[in-house]
Amino acid sequence: MTVDREGNIYCAVQGERQGIYAYSPAGKELAYIATPESPTNVKFGRGADAQTLFITAGKSLYRIRVERTGVTRE
Repeated sequence: MTVDREGNIYCAVQGERQGIYAYSPAGKELAYIATPESPTNVKFGRGADAQTLFITAGKSLYRIRVERTGVTRE
């Protein structure tokens, strides 16, 4: 799981509707990103990649640029 600066949570979900889900702090589903393989983890990049989600799934690594900026610890 990972979090953006607004406190939204991004989590990798396996199962029938596998992919990355984004939830508001109140628990409302904000977004869904389908993945071709069952995802195992998701994390925002750092620096210039702070608006990029990196997703591990199977033996693959995916990335997708999003409008939100992730929270990172330097």
